[in-house]
Amino acid sequence: MKKALVAGLLVTAVSTSCFSPVNTFAESNTTYLQPSSILGPAMDRLSNSITKLGSQTPLIQGYGLIILQQPDLNVNTIYGITTDQGTARNQVRDWLDVYNPKLFKVNQDIQSFGIRFTNYYNTLVELAGKMNEDPQAKASFVRIFNLLQGDVQTIQYNIKINSEYLNNFKDDLVEDSNKFSIKVIRAFESYKSSNGDIEKLRTEMGQLNVGIQEDFEKLLALPKENLDGSLNITKSVINILKDGVKDKTVDVSNLEAIYNQYGQLKNDKVTELNKAIAQKQQQLIQLVQNLSNIEVQATQMTLIEQQLNNFTRTVKNQTQSFDNLVSSWDTFNNIMIQMGTSLNADTKIDSNSLQVRLKELKQFTDELKKQTTEYQESVTKIKVTG
Repeated sequence: MKKALVAGLLVTAVSTSCFSPVNTFAESNTTYLQPSSILGPAMDRLSNSITKLGSQTPLIQGYGLIILQQPDLNVNTIYGITTDQGTARNQVRDWLDVYNPKLFKVNQDIQSFGIRFTNYYNTLVELAGKMNEDPQAKASFVRIFNLLQGDVQTIQYNIKINSEYLNNFKDDLVEDSNKFSIKVIRAFESYKSSNGDIEKLRTEMGQLNVGIQEDFEKLLALPKENLDGSLNITKSVINILKDGVKDKTVDVSNLEAIYNQYGQLKNDKVTELNKAIAQKQQQLIQLVQNLSNIEVQATQMTLIEQQLNNFTRTVKNQTQSFDNLVSSWDTFNNIMIQMGTSLNADTKIDSNSLQVRLKELKQFTDELKKQTTEYQESVTKIKVTG
């Protein structure tokens, strides 16, 4: 709570000190007359950030559920490794139960603002056309615009606080993930007799996991009309034979994208990426089989470690996407503040230029509505099961 209060004071200080009202503006220098060269790039960054946040959500849920379903690791020679596994599970629960809903709420707030701006847009355009002749029209325009700008600033305040929370969580997760990996590496020191085969297989498995994750991100970023189905957690059972008889088994959990036939036929990219994922997963299972033939416990530790790495990478990507959203929203908020300052200070308004700027803002909010809807569909249309 103390961090949130400090963050709020910082946001308020920046907003009031950097954009203090100016007493007068020469008509040719008013903010709404200046080229909006920064609005377009900000819109692109914001759009891309929301798209990535949405496409990464099912993936992070899938990786998280795999971790929650992991068997308990029991390595007597490495003190605390089971406790570390429990810590990882708790962090997954925190993300799924606390932080994921925060992201969904931010998306809803941005979506609601886009709808509200659209509802006021025609009225603002009409008022802008007659505000020089009608003082009441200008007063009404300024009142509505200030309400909208207040909404933008409220969202800015909330997303900056959430960014701090997400980054703190990410930093803790990365630290704990690294601690777990260090203990796994220590455990592998007792397997030196494998002539480096274990480490070679572990490295190849890690590379395949990264490739699978990248393919999933590409797949889930496709337009959602092509992706109507589920992200399933599948289990493959690997049998470990001793003298020709099954001695032990190793369960391998994977994510498998399953989409309906309509989606596959409409977009060949869906089919292509699904096949690429399936091929890499088969290669991964073969590597797990090879590693299991050398040492079962090393295989179990490797699977658990790399599943945690998958989750951690996705959280890092999600946090970076959210930080990009915060930066882009700052730009949008600054433009709104500067416009409001000019409108409150100028005695005569260039109505045509103001209407042009309103049209640009409308294009921005239209894109917001489109991308926030895509995010919502990523969360609601693509089910994670397993």
